[in-house]
Formats: sequence, C-alpha cells, structure tokens
Amino acid sequence: MKSLQILLLITFAFTVKVFSADTTSRVVFKPTGFRPTNQLLEGSYSQEGLLYETPCKSIITPSSRISSIHLDWKSLLNSGISSLLFEHKNYPNDSQISSYSIFANGNYSVINDETLTTLNSLVLGNQFMLKQIYRWALPYYKNAFGLLTFEEQQMIWNDLTVAELYINYVVEKKQHNQYNALLNSKHLKEDEKIIGFLKRRIDKKQWKIADCKYWISRIKNDVKFLQKNSAQRSSHYQVTEKVTNDLIIVTNWKGDFTLVNNKFKPIINETYKLILRNGNSLYAYRSAENNDFRIYSVKDIVSGNGKVSFPQKNWNSYYSISDSTYYFTTNHLSGIFDHKHNSYVIDSCTLIYFDEEKTGFFADRFFKKGIDEYNMPEYENTGIYYYDYTEKKIFDQSIYAIELMSMDEHGNASIIKKLSLERSSDNKIMVLENVNHQYGVIDVNGKIIIPFEYDGIDISNYPQSINANKNSGEERIFKLE
Repeated sequence: MKSLQILLLITFAFTVKVFSADTTSRVVFKPTGFRPTNQLLEGSYSQEGLLYETPCKSIITPSSRISSIHLDWKSLLNSGISSLLFEHKNYPNDSQISSYSIFANGNYSVINDETLTTLNSLVLGNQFMLKQIYRWALPYYKNAFGLLTFEEQQMIWNDLTVAELYINYVVEKKQHNQYNALLNSKHLKEDEKIIGFLKRRIDKKQWKIADCKYWISRIKNDVKFLQKNSAQRSSHYQVTEKVTNDLIIVTNWKGDFTLVNNKFKPIINETYKLILRNGNSLYAYRSAENNDFRIYSVKDIVSGNGKVSFPQKNWNSYYSISDSTYYFTTNHLSGIFDHKHNSYVIDSCTLIYFDEEKTGFFADRFFKKGIDEYNMPEYENTGIYYYDYTEKKIFDQSIYAIELMSMDEHGNASIIKKLSLERSSDNKIMVLENVNHQYGVIDVNGKIIIPFEYDGIDISNYPQSINANKNSGEERIFKLE
C-alpha cells in the first residue's frame, strides 16, 4: 500500500545524541483528552482514542535547497514525530507495527500519492538531499527519542538489528536460512515494514547495498549509547505532567497512566487509560466512557493519602452536570454531589429531573419519617419541588408526576414517575401541573409567568402568546411581547 512507504530519511533522525537536544526544537508529549468517535480535531494528533497536543509547535523553516522541493515539510516532520511518540501505544501487542515509529506512517501518515511521487523522484534516491533533510530534522527527533521509554527504544534497536541482518544475509549473501536462524537465536521477529522499505529502495535502484549499510550502521552507532538504563524506574515511563515536585503523571509504553513520585515510584496501585489535571484534582479515566472516571485530590495525594476522593463508595453510577457537580445513583436512590465543596447538594431522591438551562432541578426526596409499630423505619416522599444548586426551593409548589409501571430485563416490576412538564422551544419557560392538577407557567428562575389556576395551557404560539383555559370554558390569551 503506497501510503505505508517511507516518508524520507527524516525517519532515521530520531536516533542521534538525545541528551544534547536544544530547547529551540522542543517536542511536546501532552495528552489533552479522548477524541470523539471517528473524529480528529484540527491541530491535534491522536493516539487511539486520545488527543495529544501537536508535538512540534515551533519548527525552523528548512534550507532553501530543501524548500525548493515543494512539500509541506513541517507537516511531514510532525507526522514522523507523532508516529514515533504514539504509534507503539496504539498497538502494544503487535510488534509488527513497531516500525511505524520509524517510518512515520500508521495513523499519522500525511503522505498522499502526489507526495509519494515527489519523494520517489526527487528525494529518496538523492543521498545528498537526504543528508540535508537529516540535519534539519535531527534536533526534533533527538528530543522525541529522549521522551521514549526503554521498551520503545529497545523495539527500535531490534528493528535496526533485523534490518542489518537482512541486508547482510538476504540481500548481499543470499543466505535466507542463515538469516532466519539468526533471527531465531536472537529472539527477533522480522518486521515487514522496515524490510519492505529497504527492499523497495534497492528494487527502485534508489539505494545501493552500501547506502543501506551506511544508514543502518550510522544509526546503530549513535543510538547504542543513548538507550535508557532498564534498571532505572524513570526509564519505563513518559512524563505527561509534573503536578508538584513529588507528584508526576506518567504513562508506560503500553499507554497505561499512573501517578509516581520524584523517584518514579508509583503512588497508587491502579493504572488508567488517561489521567488529566483539572485545578486541584486529578481525573483518572478507566475508559473513554464519560462516567467511568475517578478523581484524586492533589492535596490528599501529596499528603500521603492515595485514596480516591471521588466517587463515593456507595455510588453505582454518576455523570457530570458541571465542572464540579455530579448526578449519582445508589441502589435505589439518587442525588447531586458538589465535588468542589465536598458536599451533597441533595440526596435520597427517588426522582431528579434537570432543567435544560441548568438553573435548577426537580427532585422528589425520600426521607425517614419515623419508626412503625414493629420498630421498623417509615419513609415518606417530600413531594416534587424545583430546587437550585444550594438546595433552596426556586418554586415552592409541589409538582405532579404520573406513576408508571416499569419492567427491567429480569422481569422485576417497579414504579417510575414521569414529571408533568412541558418546555418552550428556547427552554426559558416551563408549563407545570401542580399536585392539585392545576396548570401554570414559570421561568427557569421560578418566577410565575401564568398563575396555577388553569386546566390546560397551550404554548404553541410562544413567544408571541400563551393560551390558557379552564374546564368551565373560560379561555385567556397572555400576550408576552
């Protein structure tokens, strides 16, 4: 497949003198969240399910000699760096994909047929041009290589070893059996992508055997002294954010996120698909599902308490209403929790219904009334009221709800309540029925627009007017303009 062919010799630049990388060629490894299904955001490079900041934000314009070949060199460079940083984490169990990190392909390739034609005709067969490009791209790849884990560096080293054996024994000596025997003895697996790249260069007469040997030897000599020490904990992590001097968010080569201290010793036992900082909290996602996350307090972690501060243990499910407010359910009841103030807005509810403007919510609370004659607790509903997020009643009339029978997948019956409510198209007013079966209209702040004394209300002509009627035949039109 054409899109899987080599970008150019930029692909080898990652290997040289990592520790002398300069700050003008800074490479960023920073996750920003989960990407929407089947959607890539402009300006972001996505790991499988994750969005990252564009790795090279400031790129020096290549020399006039390179620029004379009319390609989007900066996009090609970002493509290659993204592949190097992210591709292993996409396919941690498939070593055959490992060479994507060298070849700038996979999910990150920006090579189309036109670009490929230009590369083949003007670049890949021109050793002088390749070396020019190499020098330009070198600082960025040095920085990117320095961000990789030991495991990723080792896989790249193994790919280069396979490439060296292939050129020496298959291409030059035609000794296929010896080549396979050496792969087995070294516990290496042939990577079809890197072998395919070298084979195409030779078949197209773009490279000679000597060129292949030159580049492989040069890369191996440079990278040999730059591989991380497997005995050091830090070698097995990539840092995504330093929260404090002794609290760091990291990920391993498989894309498992966790929290470590400044000695890279794990602070928590769990790993997550993503950990992001939000103010003084750390949001740890077990999956891309919005409701499948945990929250750690930075203060608690620093003080030595690695326990999850959110959600509460008795919650069965929850989702966010705002940045710090969450709706939750327990076995039979529901409520709203304010994580910022570590307090319940409301709990023990059999029904919670939110207004679209998020000014308030309707809730039917369930409270302990007392003890019956058998010394068992008696419970009672308060009735459905409209509350704000301080648990203050915005509207002090109890609202009617229709009780309906519901059956779950196991055949268990239960009663659910359906609120008697109709919203306007702009969500600014609501038609409600109170427990006396009288209809009226309020706005989202609880202000009565039409008093609760009617048997029916029609808002089809809203916002110009609202029609209200009584069973006696009386009808009234409220002009709103």
